This record gives sequence, C-alpha cells and structure tokens, in this order.
Amino acid sequence: MRRATWCAFDVSLIPGALARPYLRGRANEFALVMFSRSTCGYCRVQWPIVQRFQEEMGWQVTLMDIDRRPELAQRFGVEITPTTMVIRRGSQQRMVIASGVEAYPNLIQTAYQAVRLLAGDIRPEQFLTGAGEEDGFFDALSAGPVSATDPRALGGDLVGASLEPQQ
Repeated sequence: MRRATWCAFDVSLIPGALARPYLRGRANEFALVMFSRSTCGYCRVQWPIVQRFQEEMGWQVTLMDIDRRPELAQRFGVEITPTTMVIRRGSQQRMVIASGVEAYPNLIQTAYQAVRLLAGDIRPEQFLTGAGEEDGFFDALSAGPVSATDPRALGGDLVGASLEPQQ
C-alpha cells in the first residue's frame, strides 16, 4: 500500500498571494480609474474585470467616459479605450496599468507593481521583479549598481565605495 506524501511549497509562488493583501492594505491610499467611450466594445469587456478588482481589493473604482469629458482624456493623456490607471489619492502620482482588455490576474500584478513603485517600495529598475523575488536572481538591483551613474555607485547605498580598481 502506498502512502501519500505531502510536499511543502512556498505559498509566495502562487500568483497574487503577496499582491492581494498588499493591495487591500493600500485601498485608502490609491484608486483605479478606467477611461472608456460609450461606443467601445472592449470597454464593456474590461469593466466587469475592474469591478471585480473593486470587490476583492476594496478600492474606489471610477468609470470615466471621455466622450462626455474630453478634457480628462487630454489631461491624463488617454488616447485609446479602455485605459485603466492607478491614481494615488491627494497627489499627482498616477500610472497606466492597462491599455485595452487585461485579464484579472495581470491587472492585479500590474496594479501591485505600480503601487509599489508609486509608494517608493521599489525603484523603476525593479518594476518587472515579481513578488518575493526581491534581492534574488531576477532583481535588477540585487547584483549591485546598474551603471556607473547609479546613486549607489556614487556613495548612496555603497558608502565609501570607489569606482577605482583596487590594487
């Protein structure tokens, strides 16, 4: 008779396992805006996905019709619909997280990365670093300065570091 064996696995490897609680914790600080047009068929597909985000993450979500409010399209640089944007409340910070229809898991991941960047938790070089991969092989900053002009190479994180070769 064979016995079942259980394997332990890292829960952080489940897509969204780290992103979801992080985004829920930022619900009062950030909001989602989806720009649409009344004639946009893709917008009718994307809107329920954005509403699901609202229900699961507890965020404020707003639908903006740029046919009725063309000044908003110009102000936010929206040229195509649907465009979904993360906006930090009480500031000018914002970032487009979807242009066109985006699947729900991708919307969560991109919102997570955008919020981390806007909140200062990561640097732009780390935007594509996945949740739980910080300081790992895929983290652009884990191996040291990205370039000689990186602030860490100039004494930021590497205080006293010299660009001169040691003898």
